[in-house]
Order: sequence, then C-alpha cells, then structure tokens
Amino acid sequence: MIDNLPGRIDSGELSGDATKRTTEIAATTYMTSRPTSRAVPLARPPGRAGYWYWFYRGARRRAELMAMVKRSELVDALAAVAVSALSEPLGAIGVSAARELVKLLRNARGRASEERELRKQVREAITAWSEGECLDPDVVDRGLAWAIEYIQAAGCQHELIADADFDPTRAAEAVLTPAKARDEYWGTDPEYGVAERAVHVTYNTLCPKLKAEGGVVLAAIQTSRNEIRGSIDQLREDLLGAANRHELIEYLKDSIDEWDYSPWTQGRKWSQNRRPSQLERTLEIADKRRTMSPAEALEGVWLLTVLGGPGSGKTWLARRLAREAAETALEQLRDPRVDPASVELPLFTTVAKWIERHGTGFEGLVEAALPNESQQKIRRLVLRPGARVLAVADSLDEGVSVNSARTLLNSLTSSPTRRLVVTSRPEAWHSAASGLRATQDTRVGNLTELRYPKDVHGYVKAWFTENPPTTQHLIRQIEERHELRATATSPLLLTFYCMLTEQEPDQELPRRRRELYRTIIDLLLAGGWATAAEHVNTDACRAILQQWAWDAVKNAVTLAGLGVWPETITTNRTPPHVSAAMERALDNVAPKQEHPRSSHYDHERVERRFLHRTLWEYLVSEHMTTFSAAKTAKTLLPHIWFDPDWQVTLPMAIAAHKKRSKLIDLLWTYHTDHPTPAQKVVNDHLEELMLEVAAQTDPEDWDKAGQARIRALRDNFVPHQPKLIASSAHWGDPSHVEAILAALSNANLGEAPYLARALLELGPSNAERTKACQIIIAAIPNIHPQEIYRLISTLSELDPTDEDWKEARKTIITALPNTHPQEVDPLLSTLSALGPTDAERAKARQVIFTALSKTNSRDTYNLVRTLPQLDPNNAERAKARQTILTTLLKTKSWNTCGLVHTLSQLDPTDAERAKARQVIFTALSKANSRDTYNLVRTLPQLDPTDAERAKARQTIIAAIPKTYPDEIPNLIHTLLKLGPNNSERTKACQTIIAAIPKTDPDETPNLIHTLLKLDPNNSERTKACQTIIATLIKTKSRDTYSLLHTLSQLDPNYEERTKARKTIITALPETHPLRIPNLVRALSALAKNDTERAKTRQIIIAAFLETWEVDDLVETLSNLDPTDTERAKTRQTIIDALPNADSWSILDLIDALSKLDPTDTERAKARHTILATLPHADARVLYRLVGLLRQLTPVHAWLAALGIEST
Repeated sequence: MIDNLPGRIDSGELSGDATKRTTEIAATTYMTSRPTSRAVPLARPPGRAGYWYWFYRGARRRAELMAMVKRSELVDALAAVAVSALSEPLGAIGVSAARELVKLLRNARGRASEERELRKQVREAITAWSEGECLDPDVVDRGLAWAIEYIQAAGCQHELIADADFDPTRAAEAVLTPAKARDEYWGTDPEYGVAERAVHVTYNTLCPKLKAEGGVVLAAIQTSRNEIRGSIDQLREDLLGAANRHELIEYLKDSIDEWDYSPWTQGRKWSQNRRPSQLERTLEIADKRRTMSPAEALEGVWLLTVLGGPGSGKTWLARRLAREAAETALEQLRDPRVDPASVELPLFTTVAKWIERHGTGFEGLVEAALPNESQQKIRRLVLRPGARVLAVADSLDEGVSVNSARTLLNSLTSSPTRRLVVTSRPEAWHSAASGLRATQDTRVGNLTELRYPKDVHGYVKAWFTENPPTTQHLIRQIEERHELRATATSPLLLTFYCMLTEQEPDQELPRRRRELYRTIIDLLLAGGWATAAEHVNTDACRAILQQWAWDAVKNAVTLAGLGVWPETITTNRTPPHVSAAMERALDNVAPKQEHPRSSHYDHERVERRFLHRTLWEYLVSEHMTTFSAAKTAKTLLPHIWFDPDWQVTLPMAIAAHKKRSKLIDLLWTYHTDHPTPAQKVVNDHLEELMLEVAAQTDPEDWDKAGQARIRALRDNFVPHQPKLIASSAHWGDPSHVEAILAALSNANLGEAPYLARALLELGPSNAERTKACQIIIAAIPNIHPQEIYRLISTLSELDPTDEDWKEARKTIITALPNTHPQEVDPLLSTLSALGPTDAERAKARQVIFTALSKTNSRDTYNLVRTLPQLDPNNAERAKARQTILTTLLKTKSWNTCGLVHTLSQLDPTDAERAKARQVIFTALSKANSRDTYNLVRTLPQLDPTDAERAKARQTIIAAIPKTYPDEIPNLIHTLLKLGPNNSERTKACQTIIAAIPKTDPDETPNLIHTLLKLDPNNSERTKACQTIIATLIKTKSRDTYSLLHTLSQLDPNYEERTKARKTIITALPETHPLRIPNLVRALSALAKNDTERAKTRQIIIAAFLETWEVDDLVETLSNLDPTDTERAKTRQTIIDALPNADSWSILDLIDALSKLDPTDTERAKARHTILATLPHADARVLYRLVGLLRQLTPVHAWLAALGIEST
C-alpha cells in the first residue's frame, strides 16, 4: 500500500478522500508493523495503560502544539536552507534552527536580489506543489520537515549539484540515498514519500537556475552568508554541542529497554500483562487528604517524593515513570516538526550514584544519570536553561547517610521546566527531609497498598491468562491462608508468588516469609528463570551469600552504633574453592558491578549489588541464626531504636532464631513497667517490634511466656494499630474483628482505610463484611462531599455486594437536593464512578435541573458543569445550553471560562458558538485587565474565525501594559493559543521586558519563563539580563535570590555573571541569616571563585551569632569546603547558643552540630543539653529529642541516660 508512494503522488493516483483514507490505513499499517521494542504509547490499546495512556497522550499533544510550526514557516525554512547551503554546509540542525536561519536572512541588510529571487522561486515552487496535492495536511507538513533535515545533512549542495551534472533527479537522489540508509523505517509512512517529492521539487528549481547563472547566484549567496556568518556560526555551535534528534532517539530506545529490564527474570522479557509496573498504583497525598495517580501527583509540582515500605513497588514505579516519559518523548521526536528542545527528556539514576558524583544539585544528578563519555551531548542538552527534564532518583534509603541525603535535597531548586521524582522508605525520607528548605510546589505521596482482593486477583489472572487452573490454584491459596493474604498486597511478594507458582504449579507456597526468600534465592542460584544451568550446591552458595551480607554491615555503623548500610558490597572476585558454575550462580543473586579503587589494577576485589535490598536483609538475618541468643541480643540492641537501616532485618532475625523466646526475654529487660514519657518511647519500639516478629511466627514457636506477651500486646493494640494486628491475624482472636468494627463506627476518614484493610486481613465472615459496608454507607450523608470518594474507596476494598453499591448510590442521590451547588460536582463524580443505572442518572439530572430553576448566576456553573457526566439526552442538552447562554450575559468574567467549557461539552450548534463569542467580545470592550484574561481564554474552545482570533490577539496585546505583572503569564499563554504572528510576539516580548523593573522579585521568574515561551531573540534576552542586573543593584536583599534564579534561565554571558556575583557579595552582609543559603546557592550557579568562597564563609559564620535557626546555614557552609578552623568556630557558636535556646531551637542547633564532625567534648555538651530539656519538653518535640540523643550516644549510655538499666 505504501510502496512507490512518491510515484503515486506524482501520477495523481492518490487524490481527494481516497488519499486521506489511504494515508490513514497506511499510518495504521506502519504503527502495527513496527517492532515491539520500538513501540510507542499510541501503538497500544488504551485500556492497557489506563490513566497513564491518556496522561502521556495529553502531555504529548501539549508539547506538540507548543512546538509545531505552520506550513508557511516550513516552506520558508526549506527554501532558506536549500539556498543558503549552496554556499557551504549547514549541518543537520533541524527545523528549529532552520526557522532561526530564516529570521537571520530576513534581518540581513545587504541581501542580494539574486539570492532573494532564488529563495522566492524555491518557495513558490514548493508552495504550489504542497497546495496542489490532496494529501492530509499533517502528512505534508511532516514530510516538509523531514525534507529540511535531509537537505541540511547533505552538505554543500553546489558541489552536490555540480557532481550530478545539474541533473535534478540525480541531485535529489544524492540527498535522499543517505537519508534512506539512516532511517530503518523509510517508506513505512506516507510522510516519507512527501519528503522525497519535496526534495525533488526543490532541486527541479535549483538546478536550472544554477546551470544558467551559477556564478552570479553563488556570489550573492556568499555575500548574505558573510554578513550573518557570526550568527550562523553561533547557531551551529549551540546546536552541534548538544544532542540532535537522532542521538536522542537512540538514547531513548536504549533507555526504554534498560528501564524495562527485570533482574528477577535474568534477561527474559516481561509480557505486557506480567510487567509488575503495570499494576495501577495510587499515592496517598497527606496534605491534600486524597489519593492520586502518580501522573496526577506530578502535575504542577517540581518535586514528587514517593514513599513506600520494602517491596512496595517504589523502583518499579520509578522505572515506569521514566519509561513512559521516554516512550512519549520518542514518539514526539519521530515528528520532524517538533523541536527536540521542547521535548521532556527522562533521566533515571539512584540517589547513591548521585552522591558518588560528588556533585549536588541538578548538575550532579545529570552526571549520575548520564555518566558515559558518549552521553556528553545529551548532558549538554538537558543542562541548558529551559530544557525540559523529568529526572527520577530511586532509593534515597539505600547506601545514603541522613546528612548526605539532606544536603542533596537542600541543594535542589525549583525550575518551571524540570521535574524530579525521588523514591524512599518513609523513615529515611522523614529523617532527610526535616528542615527541607524548598517545599513550595512539592508533593509527598505514600504508595497505597494493592487492594485485596481486586488488585491481587486481577494481577494473578493477568499473569496466568493462558492457564486459568493455575490462576485458581494460586488465588485459592491466598484466600485460605492468612499469612499469604496479609503479604500479597506487596507487589514484590505477589510477583514472587506468581513466579514460584509458574515454576511449580501444583505445589503449595511456602508458609513463612523466610521460607519464601530462601526458595527465591535457590531458584536464582539455579538459574530457574533463565536458561538451564549446571547444577550447583545451593547450600554452599547460600552460606557464601550470608557471609557476604553480614560482612558488609557488621561494621557499617556511626559513632553511636546506628547502621549505615552501603549501596554495594565488596567481595573477593572469586571466592576460594568456588567453581565457575557457582560463581555464575552467585552473580545471579549479587551481580558484579565494578572494581573498587583499591583493586583497580589487580582486580582481586569486586563490588556487587544484591538484586533487591530485601534479599540482603534476609541473608543478614539468616546469618545471625548461627549466633547464640545472647550474642544476637547484643548485636541487635543498638539497632532497635531510631535505626531505619535495620528496621526490616530486626524482626526477621528474631523470628528466624531457634532461641527466639530467650532472645526476646533478653531484649525485654529494657522494657519499663511504669515509664516516664521518654522511657515510653523505648517501650513503644520494643512492643511494635514484638508484634512484627509475631507476624512472621506461629504461637507454637514460643514458650508460654512469649505467647502470653504477644497476645496481651495484640489486645492492647486493637484498634489503635490495626495494621500490626492484621499482620499477625493467624494468631487468631474473634474479638479483634469486633473491636475493629466498633472502631470503624467512630473512625475519621484517615483511619477508615486502614481499619478496613485490617478487617479484611483478619478474615471476616460475610456478615461482618456486610456490617462494615453498612457502617461506611451510613456515614456518607455526614461526610463533606469532597471527601466522599475516600469513603467509597474504602468501601470498595470490602468487596461490597451489588446491593451495597445500590444502597451507596441511593444515599448519594438522596443527599443531592440538600447539597450546596459548589459541592455537587464531587458528589456526582463519585456517583458516576459507581456505575449508576439509567434511572439513577435521570433522577440525578432531574435534581440538577430543579436546582437550576431557582439558583443565581454564580451557582449556575457549579450545577450545569455536572451534567455532561450524567449522559443527558438531546432535549436536556439543549436546555442546558440555553441556560448557559442566558447566564453568560449576566455572569462575572471569572465564571465565563467554566461556563464556556461546559457549553463545549454539550455539543453546541454553530449558531450557539457564535452567540457565545459575541457575548465575550461585547464584554471585552469594557473589561479591565483581569477580566480580559478570563474572557479571552475561553475563545479557543469556541472555534473563532481568523478575524476573531486577530481581534482577540490585539485585545491581549493592548491589555498587557495595563496588566499586573503576576497576571501577564496567563495572558501570554492565551495569546500563544491564538497563533500570534512575529510582530505580535515581538511586541509582547518588549512589553514583558519593560514590566520587569516594576515586578515583585518573587514574580519575576514567572515573567521570564513567560518571555522564554515567546522565543525571544538574542537582543531581547540580553536586554532582559541587563534589566534584571540593574534591578539587583537596588533590590532588597531578601528578593535577590529570586532575581538571580531568573537570571540563570536567560543564559547570561561572562560579564553579566560577574556583575551578578559582585551584587551578591555586596548584599550578603546585610542579608537576614535565613536568606543567606539561597543567595549562596545562586552564587554557586554563577561560578564563584576561591576568594568569593572564603568571603562568603566568613559572612555565614558571622550570621550564626544572629539566629538559632542554623540548619540551612550549616548545609550551605558545608558545601563551601570550610577549613577545620572555620568548622571549629561554627561548632563553638552553636554550643554557646544552647543554654538559652528553647526545646525546638535545641533540635535545630544540635542537628546542625552533628553535621560538623563534633568532638567528644562537644557531643557530651549536646547530650547534656538534651537531657536537661527532656523533663520539660512537650510530646511533639520529646520524641525527636529522644531520637536525636540516640544519634549522639551509644545505645547503653543512651538507655542509662533515660534511666533504663537492663533488669
């Protein structure tokens, strides 16, 4: 169908509607014929990717609309490139650079008429051909863009044409032959045929002209090139120093494969259904009191932190985010009209690798994600001001100290074009993020557990699609066994269950978690998921792995004895008495990474990384079973309190130990019967640890005293710790179900989901499930409408019957008439999610129309916007549209946008659209600047005519000078949607630059970001830089950082950077101590020298005398490489401040002191201060003070300081 497309275009075979149909069929053939490794999101059925498909599809379209160019611009660019390259090669610099070339040629004062005339002839020939063909316009435009790239890449075309003896066909083929060789998909899309034809048309025009008047034409072209040579050379240098389209495509293809790799399959590809990251996950956003998909959570923030426990799927989600973004970017780059600079590029690394690069901030992250010399061009591209990047940094909790993590996080600054995702276990994040400076536009989400049974059963069914009996076998096991049901909501463990069942379909799964891990390791050692391998002694291999695991952590501690697990372990390259087969088996569990520096030449030692942190933790716990109970207790004691690195290993080690009862008795001697508030912190940790151990053991594993202790704790923890009780459900106690049901009746929204999950894990009867459902449904009328979805989400976890769902929908509909119009939308959104019947939808619509008849214009929008989700009939749609048009005449401007958006969803007629536009233009004639934005932004939804678009653009341009600076970005955003011409863009740029001196410094970054969207030329960028520097000199010190951050986005030259640095140094002594860190970070971005660093350190040290909030100052000082003398002076300043500080300030002061390598004497003074503060501290600060004391004190001294001696 696509064969010989250029010839069929020439002959006119493809014309009219037939062409469009053929094009569509050809495009479909192309998408389905591509190899799966090259697949892009749109090549998949939407249902597979769910929300992600639509999110990335929307992101792709937004990016394309921003970067897309008009047909006339493409034609101009092709003509300019073809003529200009006759003089000398341009290089493969793409459509974006070609458009810049057009601007340069237009501005050249000495343009020769011959050069102008030739460009005109080429332009007219291409225009006539492109308009004469009846192809889909989108296909033609893409083909023109490819033609621009091909001709640029061909080099000096005068030589090429001469070599072809001025034969147009031979010249065109000389350009096209290497292009066809480079692109493996040549001929699979109609656009390639268009590109081929465009190249032929170009040379059909050039060759005769050059043959007749070659010397004159070339001299004229050379004259124009000489005038703008500096600008062209700069353009080429800017673009050739960074990755081009083809290099980015290769990077993305390789990354997609890498980010889709699973170590568990040892190279075997996941099927689409089996890929663990395809599990739809949500994040619980605490500050929003709601759940979001990861894609939603990323919207509008520059930093998203994903928290989850071990095996919760953090890394899978992190890789998924990066991979989906890569697939989206790859599809965008396949369109030659899309500027590569407009595409959001994904990066992926671990936080440990980031820290290893010895570079903080975004630059260090880029170095870690793109470490290879071959990736240098990509590094340059992503580090450019304004580059769009999604950076994913995995595992803040692995191989990273708290201080290092905190320094790293505080080195980051927000950017409108960069988004960062960090994953971590909760304990590590909360320790590192305390005192985090840049919290605006950030979000923290906890990965919600998989829902049982919906998610768990769904994943198992997807895994065994072709084997339903095996599906039922595994589901039955999970349903019947409490210990499996309690752990199957962990994605890692659920994947293990599926893998083991696949290996041995008829076998029962291991009863205990340690047995599961042992089986997994044995299968890995045997190459069970790869290819058949030589038999190895798994017992011997496990013993080696356990020793490696233990050796890596036994001395990995702080001065106070807290764990600091490294990211990797270092072992002998080949353990003694190990065969080649055993070495391969060991590599399956702990693959080799690289040689450490100490073994760089002899390669005797090698660094390894366990496939998953959980396997490492398991191996450490197994090694400790070889210790006596007394030795194990002594080993574990330092790690029980405030030690996140040992949190998973502790219960596993105790549960695995044969003398676990004696071991617990030894640890329990530090439990106090009548504790002080500080001693209660010690007790709480011991009690929670005991219940975590109970979850991994059975009652018969304990002596009578141990059983009694655990049962008493379980009774005491219901219902306050339902998750802990549920995890040990196999200990059994019917009264716990009743207690949880009672608690559910009085629970708040935050507690209800945890109680419901705990109830499910306790194996409730059908009657108990029904009772729980009734409790939740009864609560619906008493909950704020915006919170009802959370209640319904909890209800869904209880696997309600159809009757339960019907009752829930009835309750919502009954609540509708008494609901305020502003709160109707969330109520109906929840109803729609519950699959209402046609009758229920009709009843809801009736309520809405009844309310509309007696509401004011302000509330009309709140009601009418809910109708589209209720599937109104044609008569109701017409009635709603008429209501909207009537309301538009009397509504406030801020309500207009919502009404028009709703109108567009209700299938308005052309006449209704025209009437709405008329209302808007009438209102615009008397609107102020704020109202102008609210009104004009609605127009693109109403299909305005070209004349109306022009009128709207003029209205915006006229309104900008009278608009408050913080509102200008909104106007420009709307202007760009209306397709401004170059003159209008220039005028908008000039207005923004004029507004900078009158703008609040905090708003300036937003204004500059808006300016960059208008594609300012070098002159306009320079003027903006100069304006900011002039403003810096007279601004208040507190606003300096905002301006400097903005300046960096404009890529200032050396002179401008120097001026800005001098301004900072001058401002620092007068700056409030809390603002110094921001200024110093800005100074770092401007490449400070050693003299400036020394002066800055002195200013920071002096600032310690003026504030107790010193945490930021210490971080900043540490990044400036202070001398030992400067560190000592700073520590003394902190010690001197302690006696007069309150309890909250003491926390900050001592935390800051701990980062400066305090001496033993200084540590002792800090401990004394904490102990003196504890008796008077309130509950909020006491826990943190006790934890801070533990960080400074070995465990026995810490316990003794709290008045606890082993009994």
